[in-house]
This record gives sequence, C-alpha cells and structure tokens, in this order.
Amino acid sequence: MQKRFRCAILVTSLMALVGCSSLRVVMDAGAISKADAPKAGEANPRLAPGDLLTLTTRDGRQQTLHLTAVSETSLTGVADGASATAVIPLGEVTKIERREFSGIKTAFLVFAIAAGVYAVAAAVAQNALAAGI
Repeated sequence: MQKRFRCAILVTSLMALVGCSSLRVVMDAGAISKADAPKAGEANPRLAPGDLLTLTTRDGRQQTLHLTAVSETSLTGVADGASATAVIPLGEVTKIERREFSGIKTAFLVFAIAAGVYAVAAAVAQNALAAGI
C-alpha cells in the first residue's frame, strides 16, 4: 500500500509542475518577414494587446513581453522585470510564442490531484483498519 501511496504522490507532484498553459508558436522567422507579419492599420488575429509573448531574437536571447501594441515593423509592450515600455523591431525577432490556456492539461492536473487525494485517504483508512481504530 505504501508503494501505491508513494507512486500517487510522485504522479501528483509531477502533474503540478506541468501547469495549465502551453507556449504556442504564433510566428516564426519566415512568417515574421513575409505575408503573415502584422500590417499597419490591420487587426492581426494572431497577436493582440494583452497577449503574454515569449520572443526569441536573432542572437538567441528569449524575452517575455506583455504586448500593448503591434505595428508593421515592431512589437510594443512591457518586458518582465521592467517598468518601462519596450519596442522590439520585428527584424530582430526569429520566433514569437504566446502562452495559452490548455483545458486538457488543466483537466489532467485536476484528475491527478484527485487521484493523489484518494490514494492518501485510502492509505490512511487502510492503516486505521489495520491498527483496529
């Protein structure tokens, strides 16, 4: 029974690390430099103010940006850990990823936590019965 209990705790702990969101590639280098890049004055269905983006630049650095505006040539937003607005030229960006909610991951996490709680309750009940309580 203790082996099952340890396994349930391990699975629950690992699932808690997964989280409820995923990074999805919104644009890569080819799309940024070609037709899919934002056009001035047009709404871009892929990018919207309020999006939490992870940008990969030409030199390989990754930067998290809370997007406030999109133009034909740049992304504007507040970088993590900064209070000032940053303007990132699209020519310097090789990949744009957006953090999105994942219903499947959330459901799996809830299931794993419930299974862990059940396993703990079953182990406690088993020990209580064995002890004659």
